[in-house]
Amino acid sequence: MTRWSQLTHAYGTAEDVPGLLRAAGPDPENPAWSELWSRLCHQGTVYPASYAALPALADKARRFTAADRITPLLLAAYIVAGTDRPDAEPDPKDAYAAEIAELIELVEQALRDPSLSDRPHRYVELLEALLAFEGVEVWGGGTARSQW
Repeated sequence: MTRWSQLTHAYGTAEDVPGLLRAAGPDPENPAWSELWSRLCHQGTVYPASYAALPALADKARRFTAADRITPLLLAAYIVAGTDRPDAEPDPKDAYAAEIAELIELVEQALRDPSLSDRPHRYVELLEALLAFEGVEVWGGGTARSQW
């Protein structure tokens, strides 16, 4: 069980994260996603709560259809790819290896979704996420958050 009140994000204690995760649905325009991005991956900086959110993001992506899982996959990828992380935090690729393996599978499934044929920018974003999960430094070692 994650002790969110003992973790921090960009604005302080992370006790608001579970509610935001519950509220974030498949619609990328859901305001909860913007709040999660802002708290967990603020201007590319990640926090202890960011890593703790990886299992929940993987779970959310697993529950969504392949076409709808792009937002949790991208947020998880930006967290994993984050190079501006607290010094005391272990490398997320080690600490969350099982979750990252599942995220790789979920991205690969989403990449096979035929609905991406009319959304090439989303296909490229998913490829970027896949590279981040596989530990490949993308576009200079960091990624820029996509604009929806």
